[in-house]
Amino acid sequence: MTVAVSLFLAAGCTRQSAVKRFVGWEGPYEGGTYPPVFEKWTRESRIYRGLDLELLVHATYQSGDFRTAYVKEYARVYQFNETQTTELQTEQDERARRFHEFMIAAYVPDKKWDDFNREESSWKIYLDLGDGTQVPAESIEKKKPDAKMKHFFPYISPWKSVYRVRFPKAPSMAEEGTIRMGITGVRGRIEMEWRSAP
Repeated sequence: MTVAVSLFLAAGCTRQSAVKRFVGWEGPYEGGTYPPVFEKWTRESRIYRGLDLELLVHATYQSGDFRTAYVKEYARVYQFNETQTTELQTEQDERARRFHEFMIAAYVPDKKWDDFNREESSWKIYLDLGDGTQVPAESIEKKKPDAKMKHFFPYISPWKSVYRVRFPKAPSMAEEGTIRMGITGVRGRIEMEWRSAP
């Protein structure tokens, strides 16, 4: 009996020692280069009516610089090999060639105004070419946030709706080096600006 109990306990200890219970963790990015690049290409803007908040928006412009950092971080997190990383970078480069693309997280106190993706939305999202011309969004897609999206866009929260907004690429804007995106409606207007590399 004593021998059997000893063997059982020894076997249990062996199984326990094979399990790594604690893993060192320095934060979600492990000191990588993604956070400063993310901050560089992210803007925040608000609309107030008196003291009442009408709209809070965080927007990230997915520039070529941002996409490179995104691919590097994605490959690190998911342990991509060289081939997988190259394929992801090629996909991101193609999207950058075709679109001015933004990830937007918006908080609207009254949910009936949270309708950015609807055809008859109470809001209009546009790019300003700098000469009075406004380019409407080609697509506004409402996204369902998950852990992966939250990792890459940490301003996402349960109180915000998330949208991917795409505009057709305009060569004149790329040459200018300034990207201006506006959101306007009966509740007010905001405009955010990014300086892209020439």
